[in-house]
Amino acid sequence: MATRAAAGSGGKKITQQEFTDKAWQAIVAAPEIATEYQQQIVETEHLFKALLEQPNGLARRIISKAGSDATRLLDKTDAFIRRQPRVSGDTAQQVRRCRKDMQL
Repeated sequence: MATRAAAGSGGKKITQQEFTDKAWQAIVAAPEIATEYQQQIVETEHLFKALLEQPNGLARRIISKAGSDATRLLDKTDAFIRRQPRVSGDTAQQVRRCRKDMQL
């Protein structure tokens, strides 16, 4: 699977081979999280949530070593995502169709 990187990258395609398995799983999960919350744009917080949801993942270990509570941070991230604007109706269907076309 390949996808296009955001603006400023010159439209460079990113591929699975450039990432660890866990990192790629989070990249793939981020659009799913955005869809779950009916949000049109995949934001950094969606990726962060995906990383924090990985049991024994690197993000959780780094946060724990830094002296923070990864579960509490996941809850705060989730609460932040819930407060963001949502799409509904025809727009939500278009977003799902677009993501399917992008094969994410």
